[in-house]
Amino acid sequence: MAAGAALAAVVAAGALHAVRGARAPNRTHPWLEAGANRSYVSLPVIVKETPHEPDAFTQGLCFDLDGTLYESDGLYRRSQVRRVDVATGRSLKRKANKGEHFGEGLTLVGRSLFQLTWREGIMHEYDVATLALRNSMPQPFRGEGWGLAYDERRKVAYATDGSYHVHVLDPANGWKAT
Repeated sequence: MAAGAALAAVVAAGALHAVRGARAPNRTHPWLEAGANRSYVSLPVIVKETPHEPDAFTQGLCFDLDGTLYESDGLYRRSQVRRVDVATGRSLKRKANKGEHFGEGLTLVGRSLFQLTWREGIMHEYDVATLALRNSMPQPFRGEGWGLAYDERRKVAYATDGSYHVHVLDPANGWKAT
Protein backbone atom coordinates (compact mmCIF):
# COMPACT_ATOMS: atom_id res chain seq x y z
CA MET A 1 0.00 0.00 0.00
CA ALA A 2 1.45 3.42 -0.97
CA ALA A 3 2.43 5.67 1.93
CA GLY A 4 -0.04 8.40 0.97
CA ALA A 5 -2.81 5.92 0.18
CA ALA A 6 -3.41 4.57 3.66
CA LEU A 7 -5.39 5.97 6.52
CA ALA A 8 -3.74 4.80 9.70
CA ALA A 9 -5.86 4.11 12.73
CA VAL A 10 -3.85 4.94 15.80
CA VAL A 11 -4.22 4.53 19.49
CA ALA A 12 -2.03 5.97 22.18
CA ALA A 13 -0.23 3.17 23.96
CA GLY A 14 0.16 3.85 27.63
CA ALA A 15 -1.74 7.13 27.65
CA LEU A 16 -0.05 8.58 30.71
CA HIS A 17 3.49 7.82 31.79
CA ALA A 18 4.43 7.67 35.45
CA VAL A 19 8.15 8.13 35.85
CA ARG A 20 9.77 6.56 38.89
CA GLY A 21 13.41 7.04 39.82
CA ALA A 22 16.28 8.61 37.92
CA ARG A 23 16.95 7.62 34.33
CA ALA A 24 19.60 8.43 31.79
CA PRO A 25 18.64 11.28 29.42
CA ASN A 26 16.24 9.99 26.81
CA ARG A 27 16.60 11.93 23.54
CA THR A 28 13.83 9.97 21.76
CA HIS A 29 11.21 10.27 24.51
CA PRO A 30 12.28 13.26 26.67
CA TRP A 31 9.06 13.15 28.70
CA LEU A 32 10.24 9.88 30.25
CA GLU A 33 13.11 11.63 32.01
CA ALA A 34 12.83 12.20 35.76
CA GLY A 35 11.23 15.57 36.42
CA ALA A 36 9.64 15.71 32.97
CA ASN A 37 5.97 16.48 32.38
CA ARG A 38 4.37 13.24 33.61
CA SER A 39 1.09 13.89 31.80
CA TYR A 40 2.59 13.72 28.33
CA VAL A 41 0.83 11.27 26.00
CA SER A 42 3.00 8.52 24.54
CA LEU A 43 3.68 7.82 20.89
CA PRO A 44 0.85 6.35 18.78
CA VAL A 45 0.78 2.74 17.70
CA ILE A 46 -0.62 1.82 14.28
CA VAL A 47 -3.25 -0.87 14.80
CA LYS A 48 -4.66 -1.07 11.28
CA GLU A 49 -4.18 0.48 7.85
CA THR A 50 -7.03 0.87 5.37
CA PRO A 51 -7.20 2.13 1.77
CA HIS A 52 -7.59 5.86 1.20
CA GLU A 53 -8.20 8.02 -1.86
CA PRO A 54 -4.68 9.07 -2.89
CA ASP A 55 -5.84 12.48 -4.18
CA ALA A 56 -7.61 13.40 -0.93
CA PHE A 57 -5.76 16.17 0.90
CA THR A 58 -7.27 15.33 4.29
CA GLN A 59 -7.25 18.23 6.75
CA GLY A 60 -9.88 17.10 9.23
CA LEU A 61 -11.85 13.99 10.04
CA CYS A 62 -14.40 12.67 12.49
CA PHE A 63 -16.55 9.60 13.07
CA ASP A 64 -20.22 9.49 13.98
CA LEU A 65 -21.55 7.13 16.65
CA ASP A 66 -22.18 4.44 14.00
CA GLY A 67 -18.51 4.51 12.93
CA THR A 68 -19.08 6.41 9.69
CA LEU A 69 -16.03 8.43 8.68
CA TYR A 70 -16.31 12.03 7.46
CA GLU A 71 -13.36 13.93 6.00
CA SER A 72 -12.61 17.55 5.18
CA ASP A 73 -10.22 17.83 2.24
CA GLY A 74 -8.18 20.96 1.63
CA LEU A 75 -6.68 22.75 -1.37
CA TYR A 76 -8.27 25.63 -3.21
CA ARG A 77 -10.73 24.58 -5.94
CA ARG A 78 -10.60 20.98 -4.59
CA SER A 79 -11.85 21.29 -1.00
CA GLN A 80 -14.82 19.18 -0.02
CA VAL A 81 -16.58 17.32 2.77
CA ARG A 82 -16.86 13.57 2.19
CA ARG A 83 -18.57 10.56 3.74
CA VAL A 84 -16.04 7.75 3.38
CA ASP A 85 -16.34 3.96 3.38
CA VAL A 86 -13.62 3.01 5.87
CA ALA A 87 -13.18 -0.49 4.41
CA THR A 88 -12.54 0.67 0.83
CA GLY A 89 -11.49 4.30 1.29
CA ARG A 90 -13.95 5.38 -1.41
CA SER A 91 -16.22 8.39 -1.08
CA LEU A 92 -19.85 7.47 -0.53
CA LYS A 93 -20.99 11.09 -0.81
CA ARG A 94 -19.23 14.41 -1.26
CA LYS A 95 -20.03 18.11 -1.14
CA ALA A 96 -17.58 20.53 -2.77
CA ASN A 97 -16.64 23.81 -1.12
CA LYS A 98 -16.57 27.05 -3.08
CA GLY A 99 -13.33 27.26 -5.05
CA GLU A 100 -12.01 30.08 -2.88
CA HIS A 101 -12.47 28.09 0.36
CA PHE A 102 -9.70 25.83 1.66
CA GLY A 103 -11.32 23.19 3.90
CA GLU A 104 -9.70 22.41 7.24
CA GLY A 105 -10.89 21.03 10.61
CA LEU A 106 -14.13 19.05 10.79
CA THR A 107 -16.32 17.91 13.67
CA LEU A 108 -19.77 16.49 14.28
CA VAL A 109 -22.17 18.20 16.69
CA GLY A 110 -25.57 16.54 16.86
CA ARG A 111 -26.71 15.99 13.27
CA SER A 112 -24.47 18.71 11.79
CA LEU A 113 -20.91 18.67 10.51
CA PHE A 114 -18.92 21.86 11.07
CA GLN A 115 -15.93 22.68 8.88
CA LEU A 116 -13.36 25.45 9.34
CA THR A 117 -11.68 27.16 6.43
CA TRP A 118 -7.97 27.90 6.50
CA ARG A 119 -7.61 31.64 5.81
CA GLU A 120 -11.13 32.65 4.79
CA GLY A 121 -12.51 33.13 8.32
CA ILE A 122 -15.61 31.08 7.48
CA MET A 123 -17.15 28.07 9.20
CA HIS A 124 -19.60 25.89 7.27
CA GLU A 125 -22.42 23.78 8.70
CA TYR A 126 -23.56 20.68 6.77
CA ASP A 127 -26.44 18.28 7.29
CA VAL A 128 -24.75 14.99 8.25
CA ALA A 129 -27.30 12.84 6.36
CA THR A 130 -27.25 14.68 3.02
CA LEU A 131 -24.06 16.80 3.27
CA ALA A 132 -26.20 19.74 2.13
CA LEU A 133 -24.76 23.09 3.17
CA ARG A 134 -27.04 24.48 5.90
CA ASN A 135 -25.19 27.64 6.80
CA SER A 136 -21.93 29.55 6.47
CA MET A 137 -20.95 31.87 9.30
CA PRO A 138 -17.96 33.86 10.47
CA GLN A 139 -15.36 31.68 12.14
CA PRO A 140 -15.86 32.06 15.92
CA PHE A 141 -12.25 33.08 16.66
CA ARG A 142 -9.49 35.20 15.12
CA GLY A 143 -6.69 33.70 13.08
CA GLU A 144 -6.50 30.83 10.66
CA GLY A 145 -8.82 27.83 10.90
CA TRP A 146 -6.93 24.58 11.52
CA GLY A 147 -8.24 21.84 13.79
CA LEU A 148 -11.73 21.36 15.18
CA ALA A 149 -12.98 18.72 17.63
CA TYR A 150 -16.12 18.33 19.75
CA ASP A 151 -16.20 16.97 23.30
CA GLU A 152 -19.59 15.30 23.65
CA ARG A 153 -19.26 14.94 27.42
CA ARG A 154 -18.41 18.58 28.11
CA LYS A 155 -20.51 19.93 25.19
CA VAL A 156 -17.68 22.19 24.02
CA ALA A 157 -15.59 22.34 20.86
CA TYR A 158 -11.85 22.87 20.65
CA ALA A 159 -10.36 24.77 17.72
CA THR A 160 -6.80 25.58 16.74
CA ASP A 161 -5.46 28.41 14.61
CA GLY A 162 -1.93 27.25 13.82
CA SER A 163 -0.47 28.82 16.95
CA TYR A 164 -0.19 27.47 20.47
CA HIS A 165 -3.73 28.68 21.28
CA VAL A 166 -6.59 26.24 21.73
CA HIS A 167 -9.95 27.99 21.51
CA VAL A 168 -12.74 26.51 23.67
CA LEU A 169 -16.10 27.17 22.01
CA ASP A 170 -19.73 26.65 23.01
CA PRO A 171 -21.78 25.43 20.01
CA ALA A 172 -25.05 25.72 21.96
CA ASN A 173 -24.34 29.42 22.53
CA GLY A 174 -23.55 30.56 18.98
CA TRP A 175 -20.03 29.09 19.09
CA LYS A 176 -18.93 31.78 21.57
CA ALA A 177 -15.62 31.36 23.35
CA THR A 178 -15.97 30.00 26.88
